[in-house]
Amino acid sequence: MESIIDRMQDEATGVPVRTVKSFMSKVPSVFTGQDLVSWMMRNLDVEDQVEALHLAHLMSSHGYFFPIDDHMLTVKNDNTYYRFQVRKSRLTFPVPMKIKKVSR
Repeated sequence: MESIIDRMQDEATGVPVRTVKSFMSKVPSVFTGQDLVSWMMRNLDVEDQVEALHLAHLMSSHGYFFPIDDHMLTVKNDNTYYRFQVRKSRLTFPVPMKIKKVSR
């Protein structure tokens, strides 16, 4: 399942993630359920939309992504917004630098 999530999060070939405008604010790093199901239909070996939605629901219930406006972890094939959880494998930390003391 994690390899599928890695493919989904690929910036070039993954699920299209974007910032959308809401009434008075912007909502960053979201994708729609429709984009997710379409991506699954094109890139995974799923029979139909029902199977794609079932797989998406399993991924959501395991915490890989979550709905923005709803507290139910079901995935809908519509314009509901979802966001990926931050993956630890994607985090990068700065390399610690040694500071040299300068003699005066």
